[in-house]
Amino acid sequence: YMQDAQFDKALRWFYEAETLGAGDLGDELSSRIVHCLERLGRHHAAQAALESRVQLDTDEVKRSEDDPIVARIGQSEIHRSQVERALDALPPEIASQFSTAEGKRELLKKYVSDELLWQKAVKLEYDRDPEVERRQTEVLKQLAVSRFVEKEVLEKITIDEADVRNHFVANRDRYSESRSEGEGQEVSFEDVRQLVERDYQMIKMQSAYNELVETELSTQGVELYPEKMIDGQ
Repeated sequence: YMQDAQFDKALRWFYEAETLGAGDLGDELSSRIVHCLERLGRHHAAQAALESRVQLDTDEVKRSEDDPIVARIGQSEIHRSQVERALDALPPEIASQFSTAEGKRELLKKYVSDELLWQKAVKLEYDRDPEVERRQTEVLKQLAVSRFVEKEVLEKITIDEADVRNHFVANRDRYSESRSEGEGQEVSFEDVRQLVERDYQMIKMQSAYNELVETELSTQGVELYPEKMIDGQ
């Protein structure tokens, strides 16, 4: 019935199955009920069923007095810290657009709008769409790898003052050209210390990353066939 878009009949049988006991299919069954209710335009019932399915419980989260409620969606409360976390996740050039009072009002409206559309998507099970799940896996993999590199590689890098100075000496001409106002005029290490430290840190980071990758490639029995990436090979 659901595949034929006869959502009223499908809902009846889903409720019947729920009454009989769904066992391991409980989550699947409840998501189908939410889907049917939303398709039938019974939005309040769909929202209630959704909240029951995902077991929304904000009472366990402790909030300080400095973290006021800035919006409500049904029974769900949205606190300022939640909106600010979303702001922190934006690129700096975009986040700067929401720095004013008017910008913050727009940010709140956008946050609530995204939440509403997310709930709508979940009700209609787009969160279970195969393409969405595939992309979710890819994003999760990228985030996990980035976090791994940050904690296991970058945070363990040490920068020695002598090595930074040696890097400056070896590349003195380049730094002189980048900061000099006249031909043949050299700059001192202190003049470009921050730039040199940043460059040397990047070199150390890349070296540590490459070493980690090469170790994994050599110890995990990896075989590469790059020629097969080219058509006709």
